[in-house]
Amino acid sequence: MRDIRDIAGLSDDYKLAKLIEGLAAQTGQLAEYKELGDLSGYDYLSLKKYLNILEKTYIAAPLRPFFKNKRIELVKNPKFYFFDNGLRNFIINNFNPPEKRADGGGLIENYVFTEFTKRDLTFNFWRTKQKTEVDFIVSAEGLNALPVEVKSSAKKQDISRSLNSFITAYSPAVAVILNSHEFGQRKINGTRIFFLPFWLIN
Repeated sequence: MRDIRDIAGLSDDYKLAKLIEGLAAQTGQLAEYKELGDLSGYDYLSLKKYLNILEKTYIAAPLRPFFKNKRIELVKNPKFYFFDNGLRNFIINNFNPPEKRADGGGLIENYVFTEFTKRDLTFNFWRTKQKTEVDFIVSAEGLNALPVEVKSSAKKQDISRSLNSFITAYSPAVAVILNSHEFGQRKINGTRIFFLPFWLIN
C-alpha cells in the first residue's frame, strides 16, 4: 500500500484501501463501478485512474468480455481478479479452503486467472444479456475460442446451460471444465468437452 501511495502521490490511502476491499468482495463478478465509487469515495474518473494503478502495480486486473455480437453479448463491464490469491485472502481475512467458503468458486476462478496470466495467454470471459456466462475464453494462434468453465465440483459430468449456449453460438472444437477432482470427456454437437482437475494447470 505504501508503494502504491508513493507512486500515485496519495496523501491518504484510506480511499484506496476501501477500493481494494471492494474489489476483493466483487472478485469474479461484474464490476459495479457505482458500488465501488460509493464504497471508496472516489468519483468515476478517479475510480478508473486508481483501478488502472492497481493493474500496473500487479494488485488486481480487469478481465474483459469476449464478444462478436453486440446486440446479445456483454461488451463493456469487466470482472476483476487479484494477481495473488493470498493477498485477497488477507484483505477479506479468510484463509479457509474453498470447500469451507461461500466464495470458494470465486477463489478457484481467481487461481485459474493467475495461472493463465503467468502463461501470458490472451483470455476473456463471455456473458450474454440474458446472463448466460462462461468463466474464461482462451484465444491463441490456431485455436478457435476455447471456453473454460470453473466448477468446484462436476458431478455426473453435467454441462451447464451457459456452456451449451456458447457451444451453440461458436462451435468450438474443444471445451474444458475445470473442477476439484473429476477426469473425463463428453462430446456435444461436435465439441469435445474435457473434465480436468483445476490443479493440473499449475
